[in-house]
Amino acid sequence: MTTPHAIYSQIIPENERASREDLVTQANYYFTALARHDSKGYYPFTEGCVRFENGITATSDCLAQFTGTSLNNIVDRIRDRRFVAVDRERGIVFSFAFFDHYRINWTWQLAELFRIEKGKIRRIEAVFHQAPFGITSGWSTYEQSISEEIQSIR
Repeated sequence: MTTPHAIYSQIIPENERASREDLVTQANYYFTALARHDSKGYYPFTEGCVRFENGITATSDCLAQFTGTSLNNIVDRIRDRRFVAVDRERGIVFSFAFFDHYRINWTWQLAELFRIEKGKIRRIEAVFHQAPFGITSGWSTYEQSISEEIQSIR
């Protein structure tokens, strides 16, 4: 992963481009699906959706992973979901979030890049590191930092 994957350069035909709001909503479905995971939710992934975590393939089939049980109860809360950049022409959404794990007092601070096509997530690349449990971001109010609500930044 020395250069961006070619898919991030591909232009989506103008008549197939989603609105900024729709792209943010689709990316947020990933966070909600992971936070509420019960193998029965709404999982908007294309066939063969790939997810990378810190440069390593986490899954080559997001849909199969989410409809299975391996992710059940993996994270307790996904909060301070901040969508900071959207490229409608390429179907890209960039976001930050925090994943809290209550049982082990652990928080991951994440940056996630999504490629979305026709209302479904095709590729996810995540970079994350451990942060002090429950840490706030510094860019949100306390109420926003503990919320699961979308913060769409323009």
